[in-house]
Amino acid sequence: MTHKKMLVPYTKALILTAFLLPSVLANSSELPMVTAEFPPFSYMESGKLTGASVEVVETILTQIGYTPKYIFETWTRSQWMIEAGKAAGVFTYTQNATRLKAAYYTNPISSVRDVFFKRKEDDITWNNYSDLANIRVGGSSGYNYWKGFLSAAKDNVFKSYFIVGKNPEKQNLGKLMLGRIDVLICEISSCNFLIKRHKPDFESINYIDKEIGPERSFHVGFSKKWPESKKIRDEFNLYFDKLLASGEVLRIYNKYGVKANFNILGYKGAHLLDKANE
Repeated sequence: MTHKKMLVPYTKALILTAFLLPSVLANSSELPMVTAEFPPFSYMESGKLTGASVEVVETILTQIGYTPKYIFETWTRSQWMIEAGKAAGVFTYTQNATRLKAAYYTNPISSVRDVFFKRKEDDITWNNYSDLANIRVGGSSGYNYWKGFLSAAKDNVFKSYFIVGKNPEKQNLGKLMLGRIDVLICEISSCNFLIKRHKPDFESINYIDKEIGPERSFHVGFSKKWPESKKIRDEFNLYFDKLLASGEVLRIYNKYGVKANFNILGYKGAHLLDKANE
């Protein structure tokens, strides 16, 4: 009898908990946000995630009532988590058709300028991808490079060597130094940051001052499978514009050496979003 009396309320409690759990999770203020090693936008330092995008994202989410919980992954794994709804958001994120189907994009929070890095001693120039026919080109698997570059790599216009890892830019700079690749495609702020941070290891590396593809934009993406993700995206956009107007975004980016095109950030760059964003 004693066991039966205890079992009934316990069973009811389990049923009630199971019934309420989805609602509780949907209303939770904690947001799992996934990102990858991409200095100076996001990177680990002394066991803590930091970077320009991290500061911006954390400032905004905190102000609109959320607590970001960071998940550090490769870009390929990050994309899967967004598509599956295993994470609320991802940053810092460029656009392509697959990503737009999976996430609601914010307005631009930064800009992208991909260039080729090389050893200073090597006289390498290019105008067309065919000029790289005898050049070994390094890159990072899962990155959303300009589609023209990706098509050329797929068509074997040049020899491409894409690596998988949680710190691919640093690994590729090391390969460049060792002569295992001849050039490295990299976002200019990212590799310049690593070269400066890891002196004197990469001091004999510079870049070819020619952009790979047109100017593009970085965003935060919120998974379409996460509860109220579109509402979160809209709130993020509003607060980012306030942060931009106050000069705080400029201060943060200067702190990390990010060279963003402020003419396309926030609402001014909304036209850069594909219609599939909605």
